Amino acid sequence: MLSLGISLALALGILAFFFPVIQWGVVRIDFQRLHDLPQLVVGQFVLVILAAAYILVKQRELNELRSFLISTYAQVPPDRDAYALDPLTGTLDRRALSDILQLESARANRYRTSFCLVLCDVREFSKINVREGHLAADLVLKELAELLRATVRRTDLVMRYGPDEFLCLLPATDQEGGRLFSARVVKALARSRRLARYPLDFGSAAYFPKAPLDGVVAEAERDLDRKRATPSVAVAAGPS
Repeated sequence: MLSLGISLALALGILAFFFPVIQWGVVRIDFQRLHDLPQLVVGQFVLVILAAAYILVKQRELNELRSFLISTYAQVPPDRDAYALDPLTGTLDRRALSDILQLESARANRYRTSFCLVLCDVREFSKINVREGHLAADLVLKELAELLRATVRRTDLVMRYGPDEFLCLLPATDQEGGRLFSARVVKALARSRRLARYPLDFGSAAYFPKAPLDGVVAEAERDLDRKRATPSVAVAAGPS
């Protein structure tokens, strides 16, 4: 459509130059104006070249994005089963984090996309141990892990990051996508008979191509600490 529009504008420009009667009602053509014709042709030719270059660049970006989406969503990442699992929750063990971050950052750099890390923390989890016992606390963690696995996409990863923390890695997702994911988790939490009374705090950070890889986890932790310090804001931000 862009090429067609430029071609039409070029044709109309030349037509208006040679037949000014169309636009100005002039009966005859002033041939002394023909000395401006080369400038007109060169200007419109440059416009066509720039438009063609823009179309080619956007088409290449579209093809790369299409290839990335096909490779991402066609199948579950083959390296998911290559890492150890947490024995209690069945999620990935934290020891796999370094390798997974290297893999996802390389993919993000290649396809010029992003991924998001979302940390989920059970608020005041130690009180659950004291009030209900360790077995009840373990059951909360297991059900929360199942809820997270049911909420993420097939290409996302869920990892036990700390005693009561889980890390969700969301490929091809930015900061806003991480916020929407947190909102889905909060809604799923509200529908759970057991977990509805255990609120979560969320911290998130997005990785963009060529950014320092060691900073994305630290930023997610800082964001989680801010939400812990203002729990009322964290809860309100979840389902919005």
